[in-house]
Amino acid sequence: MPEANGSVVVQRRSLTLIHCVSVIVGIVIGSGIFASPGRVLRESGSVGGSFLVWVAAGVYSLVGALCYAELGTRDPANGGDYLYIREGYGECTAFVFSWTQLTVLRPGSQAIASIIFARYLAEAFLPNFNADGSSSDGDLRVKALAIVLLVILSVANGQGTRFAGNIQVAATFVKVACLVFLVVGALIHIAVGGSTHGTFSAGFQPVASTDASQVGHALIAALWAFDGWAYLNNALGAVVRPERNLPLAILLGVTFVTAAYVLVNIAYLVLLGPAAVVDSSAVATDAARALIGESAAKVIPVLVAISALGTVNGSILTGSRLYQATAEKGYFPAALARTARGGAPRVAIGVGCVWAIGLVLVGDFSRLVDYFGFGANIFYGLAALCVVKFRKMDRRGSREARPLFSGDEDGGIEMGAEDGSSGECAREEHTSNEEAHRSQSGDRHIFRAPLVPFSPMLFAMGAVLVAGNTFAQVPWQSAIASLFILSGIPLFYVMRRRRRGR
Repeated sequence: MPEANGSVVVQRRSLTLIHCVSVIVGIVIGSGIFASPGRVLRESGSVGGSFLVWVAAGVYSLVGALCYAELGTRDPANGGDYLYIREGYGECTAFVFSWTQLTVLRPGSQAIASIIFARYLAEAFLPNFNADGSSSDGDLRVKALAIVLLVILSVANGQGTRFAGNIQVAATFVKVACLVFLVVGALIHIAVGGSTHGTFSAGFQPVASTDASQVGHALIAALWAFDGWAYLNNALGAVVRPERNLPLAILLGVTFVTAAYVLVNIAYLVLLGPAAVVDSSAVATDAARALIGESAAKVIPVLVAISALGTVNGSILTGSRLYQATAEKGYFPAALARTARGGAPRVAIGVGCVWAIGLVLVGDFSRLVDYFGFGANIFYGLAALCVVKFRKMDRRGSREARPLFSGDEDGGIEMGAEDGSSGECAREEHTSNEEAHRSQSGDRHIFRAPLVPFSPMLFAMGAVLVAGNTFAQVPWQSAIASLFILSGIPLFYVMRRRRRGR
């Protein structure tokens, strides 16, 4: 793996296809499917409309994910979006992306999921927890449980990539088992003649008043439940046969999640009815209670907590590799690039843990959601558009980048050390020349996303609309996130001067 000084450390690839699928499914199926269905149904206005929203969110996510599959097979190294944005738009834009991930997006998502874990676990085991119905996210017991989870999973990830991957497989198995239980239970409910509450005849009959803007809000809520499909690309340096396993994992993972979400929403509606789903604040618990009685009050919160645990673990596993990749180029402290036995970047994991703990301590859940929601979509869109840019470069026989922000005096990409030697990839088979690597890998190893340029352009347009809607809904929180993003530009020049002064 290339480091800031140009040396190479070989990383063993240890994540198999089952690990890759588990990372995608385990990160995506967090708390969204347990929290979003009521909002999606209410704001889409009808049962039929809600299913269209869920399917549209799945298709949209798959379009973006297939673009990432092509990008990942072009450059199967740790770093993901950072590498694509770096080559597509230059060092400054890539640094701003990594800075945003380090300060806002990745620790924010880990803090959100850890608080969800703690809240549901406290609901299951702490007597009289939240008995007055007030918000529990500021409860010190919740914060303490969230911090304990972050520390334990960070230590576990520090033991090695394969160990962290096995935790991800186990957590994903539990959350999938929870969804299967609800779906199979609903089928049995129908088979024995239980009421379906008019679910299959409801169609597009209104269950709540709505308008076009609210349908947009419903789509955003559904997309939040799909967030995380891009994270596997950050850890491709640890994936076995990435040219095969990345596209397969993305296709299987996102398709499975979409089908699971549709089936689970059918289960909710069959067991509870549309009105109850809209009004429920804990729809999974209420649906399980309809199946197995009051014992669901303990079983489902524990399963939701394990689901959130899988999201935190997957985010730590992939996010630390992003910080590591940026450090290897000399733009984050060199200590973040260090890899321990087992392939774990322990310093990067520790830094992410400390920052996520800080967010848990200073904010409640609702503020964390607003803080997290704005930043990701712009960079998702930029990365997807790199597919169009790279194909044009391929046709010209050039992969020279044109920086979005002026910051690369050579007008292109700095590759590793200041003497021009290559630092492009964290691969098992590292080369000192980009063209030699491309000829070695060959186009036959590159997955080709369908309908290019239309698919990445459509995805990027959607990303801008989602980001704009979020900014309109929570302008102050989005403005804070924007300040964090823009603060990366002057910091880039400081880090570049420091890097060149070595």
